[in-house]
Amino acid sequence: MKTVSEKSETVKSEAVDGVVIAGTTEGRQVLELLNRKSLSMAATVATETGAQALSGAFAIEKTKIYTGRRDEEGFAMLFRKLRPRFVVDASHPFAGQVSRTVLKVCRDLKIPCLRYVRREEAWEDGGKVQILTAADAGEAADMLSRMEGNILLTTGANTAPVYVRVLADFNQRAYIRVLDTPSSAQACLAAGIDPSRVICANPPFSVEDNTALIRRYHIKILVTKDSGKTGGVEEKLKAAGIAGAKVVMIRRPGEENQDQAASMDEVTAWVDHILCG
Repeated sequence: MKTVSEKSETVKSEAVDGVVIAGTTEGRQVLELLNRKSLSMAATVATETGAQALSGAFAIEKTKIYTGRRDEEGFAMLFRKLRPRFVVDASHPFAGQVSRTVLKVCRDLKIPCLRYVRREEAWEDGGKVQILTAADAGEAADMLSRMEGNILLTTGANTAPVYVRVLADFNQRAYIRVLDTPSSAQACLAAGIDPSRVICANPPFSVEDNTALIRRYHIKILVTKDSGKTGGVEEKLKAAGIAGAKVVMIRRPGEENQDQAASMDEVTAWVDHILCG
């Protein structure tokens, strides 16, 4: 699989039918779906890990993969170069800033944009685990400051500073599991987290993996985002129930007013409408 670095993006290339904002399981699924329709496609991912997640996807060798984090100017430059007929944003449901930026650029350039969203789950825990919900990391941190016991954060490195700032005893009772990448580990250290409190590992994590981790560090509260079944929430809830831990779950941010799809059939119908009118 060939990836296109930031430096090489200045090289002239032909226009594509569509661009997928990828980096998730859904991003791969959407890209495969559109490749099977024999469309010329490009995809963007923020990290090499995201690029690797696309490895082996159907017709991926025909897909232009652009790796690197982008701001508004970066997306605008890329879209002007590729001149896509449509964009499908299949980024993580909690990548709110990315989605807002992509939507603004698409509106400015008059490119149709679809937001692929994971369906909300009605989590069934059978009464085995207490689930408390929070609107964001700040609210979750405030809740944790009033709760006792060891904490396991599984919400990523980006919001680590929020928890460190609110929890004065973070390095005495909290642990954070992040992707096993240099940037994730460095972000945790930069936030002031002791290296012994950082657990670097890559998903997927089974119920057994999560249960063992909870028991190993005597975790009483597990913090997760409501990132759906593909985000591993179900395995976390089951593990918390088995190990007797509470769960603080961060609700999904609200989506902006734009076209949305929650299934591959809906993506197909939207793309067909855009291309065929």
